[in-house]
Amino acid sequence: MSEQSIILLPWQRTSLTLAKTVFTVLLSSQLAALTWMVLSPAKVALLEPTRASSSSTIQQSQDSIADRHVFGDAVAEVVEVPKEVNAPKTRLRLELLGVMAASKAENSSAIIAPKNGKGENYRIGDIVQGRTKLAAVHQDKVILDSNGKLETLKFDLDKKSSIRKSSKPTSSQKKATANGSLKQRLKKIRNASDAITLLRDEVNSDPRGALKQLGLEVAANGEGYKISSSGSMLTQLGLQPGDVILSVNEQTLGNIDDDQGLLEQVTSSGQARLEIQRGDRRFVVNHTIK
Repeated sequence: MSEQSIILLPWQRTSLTLAKTVFTVLLSSQLAALTWMVLSPAKVALLEPTRASSSSTIQQSQDSIADRHVFGDAVAEVVEVPKEVNAPKTRLRLELLGVMAASKAENSSAIIAPKNGKGENYRIGDIVQGRTKLAAVHQDKVILDSNGKLETLKFDLDKKSSIRKSSKPTSSQKKATANGSLKQRLKKIRNASDAITLLRDEVNSDPRGALKQLGLEVAANGEGYKISSSGSMLTQLGLQPGDVILSVNEQTLGNIDDDQGLLEQVTSSGQARLEIQRGDRRFVVNHTIK
């Protein structure tokens, strides 16, 4: 078989050469890409970390923990202290018989009575009369709140006491002794100084009998006098059965013979400062003798 040669025209030869060139370039680029993928795998893009000082990092951490309030929100403790108020004297017909000023203002109380009436114990916020409430308690006075208007109620020191100096019973007192018990006779007396005179005479003649009639007994440990009866007249001062009167005007009690002289001291000073033990609590009652 004889070989036949293909004769191409000039333009055909040019086109064939161009096609070979293009094919060679494409093939080379594909092989190069495949080779690069094998030899150099794709890199993982990593973000450059931001730099911060160690102190700033620690502070941010602490602030984050603090913002969570792990141990609860801190609340500042509010301590209430009774403030001196320049309030006018009340026009209400009331008498201040005693005050019990506690370390916490809300636990303070006062013994207040209508004029010539029976005293009752009132705590802060209690209604004393009508719409009048007890607002604050001080050593020598109380503050009343009458519909938002503050008024002062003080101990009445203006009344003159008609104290009989004689320690011996008068004929009228001897007669009264036969007319009823000490408690019954004291109920008829409106003047505190007269009551003390009667008590002094009774104590001089029968100390233990007087204590019993007053609803008192010597405390078990011999320190003070215990209120043993709910009928004790001392309940009018806000005291309760079981309360122990430890001292009067800073003089300790418990010895009947020594304590008789206290009546004279109280009447001469016009003030009685009673230290009271109620359970585990101690407080002071200030009482003005009129």
